[in-house]
Amino acid sequence: MEKKGKSDDAVFLPTLVPGMDKMITNGGIRRGDVVVIRGESGSGKSIFCFQSLYNAALGGENVVYICFGESSKKVKENMKSNFGLDIEKLEGDGKFKLIDLNPSQFASEVEEALAKNKAGMEQDAVLKLPSKVDRVVLDSLSAVSDSFTHRIYYREYLDLIFSRIEAKNAIGFAIVERGGCGDVSEGPENYMADGVFVLYNLKKEKDRVRALEVTKLRCSNHLKNTVPFKITDRGIEVYPKESVF
Repeated sequence: MEKKGKSDDAVFLPTLVPGMDKMITNGGIRRGDVVVIRGESGSGKSIFCFQSLYNAALGGENVVYICFGESSKKVKENMKSNFGLDIEKLEGDGKFKLIDLNPSQFASEVEEALAKNKAGMEQDAVLKLPSKVDRVVLDSLSAVSDSFTHRIYYREYLDLIFSRIEAKNAIGFAIVERGGCGDVSEGPENYMADGVFVLYNLKKEKDRVRALEVTKLRCSNHLKNTVPFKITDRGIEVYPKESVF
């Protein structure tokens, strides 16, 4: 599934979400990069990420989905019952790993280590990952952020986990909550990440229209317009050639 970029050293992995990779000139995300998946509640962020990992694991990649907050058991059941994304065999083969982490406990331990200026933090304390991994999802960074007492430590932690994903030569999807359409505030995740995909659930007269835009992507040129997508019984489908309104 890998694709070489213009630079011989750049290797790209397609998102494997139908229609999404047509929005990106290089056809995917560069290995080592982290992309923020940002949107309000119910906009499809977790579906997008789970679908990407599921399709990648089917193709032989090793993937990890880390749950901060909502249990991995519930995520797994919802994805199977709603979209037919059954990962049981992939888990058995060691291709798909679901990890539960308590955001409050996790943030407290990391914050304590950073406060002590523990420069040599154990790698698993930064982000527990298997020896070989191709894709990582953090669901969600907002849950972790809310658990930090001091914002400066959260920003330092972001730098550590993004560096950890880069060191693994994987791609990362970091889910971040945003408010409604009037919310334009941004946290440090958006500035520090290599890309930002924003998912919308827009009001159109009496109905709602789902839309997506790429607001930042350092590794590739991309479509600048906001395009529609649908959540079907197979997951998300993006329509890069269509207009939202």
